[in-house]
Amino acid sequence: MSGSGLGKRRWVAQGVAATLVCSLVGVAATPARVGSAPAASSFVAVAPCRLADTRLGTGFTRLSPTTIEVQVSGRCGLPDALTAASFVVTAVAPPAPGYLTVYPAHLAAPPTTSNLNTHVGQTRANGAVVQVSPQGRVRVYSPAGGQMVLDATGGFVEALSAAGGRLVALTPVRAFDSRTTGDGSRVAANTVVSVPLPAGVPTDAVAVAVTLTAVGAGAPGFATAFAAGSPAGDASHLNYDTVDGERASGTIVQVSPGGLSLRASSAVHLIVDVTGYFTGASAADSGNGLFVPIEPKRLIDTRYGSALGLSVPLYRDGSVDVALALPAAAAAVNLTVTATSGHGSLSARAGGAPLPPTSSVNSGHRSDTAAALWMGTTSTSGLRVSVASMSAHVIVDQFGWFTGTAAIPAGVPAANLPDATGCLPGVGKLDPTKRWYRQDNTSASTSSIGYYPHSGPRGALAVMGDSLTWQTMSGTMNRLIDAGFGPICADGAVFRATTVAVAGVNSGVNATNRLKTVAFWAAPTVRWVVGIGTNDVGAAGTTAAQRTRIDGLMSAIGVTTRPVLWINVRTRRGDYQAAESRFNAALVATPNLRVIDWSAMVAPSPATYITSYDMVHLTATGIAQRPVLVANTLVALT
Repeated sequence: MSGSGLGKRRWVAQGVAATLVCSLVGVAATPARVGSAPAASSFVAVAPCRLADTRLGTGFTRLSPTTIEVQVSGRCGLPDALTAASFVVTAVAPPAPGYLTVYPAHLAAPPTTSNLNTHVGQTRANGAVVQVSPQGRVRVYSPAGGQMVLDATGGFVEALSAAGGRLVALTPVRAFDSRTTGDGSRVAANTVVSVPLPAGVPTDAVAVAVTLTAVGAGAPGFATAFAAGSPAGDASHLNYDTVDGERASGTIVQVSPGGLSLRASSAVHLIVDVTGYFTGASAADSGNGLFVPIEPKRLIDTRYGSALGLSVPLYRDGSVDVALALPAAAAAVNLTVTATSGHGSLSARAGGAPLPPTSSVNSGHRSDTAAALWMGTTSTSGLRVSVASMSAHVIVDQFGWFTGTAAIPAGVPAANLPDATGCLPGVGKLDPTKRWYRQDNTSASTSSIGYYPHSGPRGALAVMGDSLTWQTMSGTMNRLIDAGFGPICADGAVFRATTVAVAGVNSGVNATNRLKTVAFWAAPTVRWVVGIGTNDVGAAGTTAAQRTRIDGLMSAIGVTTRPVLWINVRTRRGDYQAAESRFNAALVATPNLRVIDWSAMVAPSPATYITSYDMVHLTATGIAQRPVLVANTLVALT
């Protein structure tokens, strides 16, 4: 489909994955049109259509070497009267690092916001939702120069209420991941992959707000998203190469009852995360979910100070809430990470909400700058952004908000703490494997504490265990490091119960409280694994007593963004079996707890895993296999 005589749209040359972040944040509205109040608007979806391409000299007016102006309304099937429009903006092999800004043409100068960041010679694309001028025009500013492409994906028309075209923001949901679909193969070059509408999205929805991510490309290329059953066209929503590893782009995609389709120009893994949908004609008429465009506004830039402090970044697994002057149901923002410490990602969601299993922006390497459009639900405490597997400075720019009542925060606190400094004061001694440190709180004969100081892509981990953890410390540490966790603190001790001391048995609660005096380990983003219970079964066999002990340790661990994992118990002692089964059942019934099923592993051949010496501790096979079970279960849940 071509736009206004521009000829057939061409794909954008491969470069680096699009780096634009846009999120939905409710912020005090500023005039959407000169001299008038902002207009609430409903969305009209169109198939991706090329508006301007500076390589061909078509569809724009050149205002200066760095700025073009583009007529939007009345082209590409868009209405003549628009308040805003949605785009895919692409920088093609720029000659210098920089950024692109799309903004209303009536502004006298570019705003201090951006939609896309560029690296020398890389081609990047990203979505944008931007107010248009009273004449229906936007400008694209690129201080670094270079070629630019602008595609339209829809427009917004003024409405007091509407049935179709209203945004229903969702808790971010992963709708497709080729790594876990079918045989896990990459999407083959030039093949079409169908993605059904997520559960709860009506079949007559006109479009979805998504983050598209490319991972593990075999060769540089681009990906296109379009309504299922429609022609793919030649526009690119996401550009990627083999240098950055992962790249994401936010956009609005037209859908059909069959959902949406994807096509990639070269083999690559593709991921689709959905943050909302735009209603169809069957929806009830309402004033909720209408878009109110504003002049682009920068909400936060941690490089120059924020609630975190002066020039304090988000540390690994750190998060911050961006407070909103005007709470709204959802918002449209651009999210940017810069000065990254390495490969990693940023996720956005409503303020106070737990971490979703999705990402919004991806960094491919150290010192990267990347951005993505994001539209989704907010809360009365605003928008929360979190980084994983890296530290980074974060920038949030707002382009509008959606009408409706803001959600009440879920209550999960934000935390931003530097890397851990150890399980105990001091460095400790290097383990013989030379990968981690031993920090023993009494002596090596009764306690074993393993500490790994480096960050891993799966995040921080605290392991609180008894003598079985003490037995398996070396295997446990190395398996967890290999699985991608870090920093790690694993605390195993001979004679340990959960909450109360009996005849020389020390307390897991005391050890947990000691560890949490270090601010890093008290953060709710730390995942906890518990391997305590055998001594509790022996000392407190009733369900009520066991319940008290489990709840006591869970209380000491406190609020976490991820469920606590607890290794259930099983020995070869006949006098313990009934109490062990009651203990294991109590674990299953505990909120925010997932079981690592040691009992099921032991059941087929107890003598293989448990020694005949005391019918409790482990054989060589048990010592080898218990860490494998722990690591595999953790990986499956992260």
